[in-house]
This record gives sequence, structure tokens and C-alpha cells, in this order.
Amino acid sequence: MKILSPPILPNFFATLLAIAAHLALCLFHRIRGYTRPGTSPEHNPEHALNYDLDLVDSWKRTLDEYCNGLFSFKDQRVLELGPGPDLGVGVLLRAVGAQSYTAIDVNPLALRAPLSFYDLLLERIGPNLGQTTDLTDLTDEVLAGLAGKESKISYKVFPNFDLSVLENGSFDLVVSQAAAEHFIDPVHTIKQISVLIRQGGLLLFQIDMKTHTPWLRDIDPLSIYRVPSWLYNRTSYPGVPNRVRTSACIEALELAGFENIVLIPQQELTENNITHSISHLAPEFRRDKFEMRVMSCVIAARRK
Repeated sequence: MKILSPPILPNFFATLLAIAAHLALCLFHRIRGYTRPGTSPEHNPEHALNYDLDLVDSWKRTLDEYCNGLFSFKDQRVLELGPGPDLGVGVLLRAVGAQSYTAIDVNPLALRAPLSFYDLLLERIGPNLGQTTDLTDLTDEVLAGLAGKESKISYKVFPNFDLSVLENGSFDLVVSQAAAEHFIDPVHTIKQISVLIRQGGLLLFQIDMKTHTPWLRDIDPLSIYRVPSWLYNRTSYPGVPNRVRTSACIEALELAGFENIVLIPQQELTENNITHSISHLAPEFRRDKFEMRVMSCVIAARRK
């Protein structure tokens, strides 16, 4: 786990900065939209490729530990929520034997990834992953998925993020990487997932609960929690963090029929940082000092 120790800012200044940054982002994103993730293969294919490789590796290690060393992607029907700028994860999962990979997003970001990115990815994974699927088929699967055709790599864009059109019980594993914090209604999404995932199926969410603005999160990761809720809710924008905390996620999972819920903190603020700031956050975030220390985490759970 990483301990974050940003500078101690005067709370009055930090709150004014938080409100100003939020309003500026609201104006910017309402005009421009949410169209350019940081790992885009358009601009840095090598970085995007390494990101996908590291992500699948981290999922495997976490799920192995959760399942006491008995987890394998082989024959898994995987649903990823919010895949971002490419379907590289789907290619990697199919290469190691996943039965199928379905990606759901609000914006068609993956359509912009150049096909050369997948050629680069296939070149890289050949000697590294011990693949069980013929790599020559994977390019065709990606092309079919991006075109909306029936494929073992499937890509669907739901602007309203309504998952009810998917078949009940059709997935063994549901994953989400740094996307759950952007769900419009994460509690409702968890309810829908509980129907889509088979009994005994697994869920793995990595949630980044810090302020997302690159320069601001380094000096005040709690910035978004300083903005009063009435203002935050009235000035939402595409991709705005939903500010849903871990306790609400765990409660929603329990109500939706998940068990063996494990929370793994990945980043926490120091005691000094949270003690200094807690009384100056929006009122609903002042209740639990320990929970507000967690700035990113992984949640794993199993469907009853």
C-alpha cells in the first residue's frame, strides 16, 4: 500500500481552489466532452500496451490471492465495465483462454484506437503469456467486436449505462479498473451486475477515489470532497467522480447478494493530512475519518 503525504494547505485556500477547479472542469467538459483518457494508444501506444499488460497481471495476482491460488482466466466469460481507449485487455484475456470478453462503455473511446496497436500487442504477447488461443484469430475478433458484430471480443456503447439488455447469468467475472468512481449510479449498477453474474461468479473493482485533476490530486487529493454537495450535484459534467465511498459500495454489494467481500486499500493519506482536512470537507464526508483516508482501493466479492 502507498501512503500519500501531500502538502498541508490552509483549508480556506484549499476549499476555494477546489470549488474553482470544479467549476472550471464543469465548463471545460460540458463543452469538450469526455473523449481523451490518459492511456490513449493513439498518442502513446507503448504506454497503453504496458498498461494493459500490467492490468491483466494485477487482476490475476489479486484474484489468485482471493481464491487461494485457484483462479484462472481460462474458460471465463468476462465483462469489463469502462474499458477506456482500447480493447487490449480483451485480447490478453482471450489469449490466455478466456471464453469471451465483453466491454461496456458510455463513450465510444475504443473506436479511436489504431489497428496497429493490436498488431503491436500481438507481437508482444506471443512469447510472454503462454497463450492458449490462436493469435491469428484475435485480430478478427477485435475487428468484429468494434464493428458491433457477434464475436468473442465484444464492444458495446450504452450512453445511459443500462446493463439490463445483457443476458442474465451470462458472466463468470465482472471487472472494472478506475471506472466505478465515474458510474452515474453505482448502487444501481451493482444491482444490475448481480443479475448478470452467475452464482459463484467473481467481481473485482479497482476504484480511484482521489481528485482526478492531475496537478490538483498531487497537492490536495481530497479536493472534490471539499465542494458542497448542492454545488457539486448541480454542476456535474461527463466523467465527474461520483464521490461514492467504500462503505456505500460494500453495503450495495451485500444488498445485491454478494459475499466474501474484501476491501484492499491501495493508497491512503497520512493521519496528519486527514486530521487537518476532515472538518473542512462537505458535511457527509466528515463522519468517518478512517474511511476518508482511503484514496484508492480494490474490492473483490463473490456472488452467492
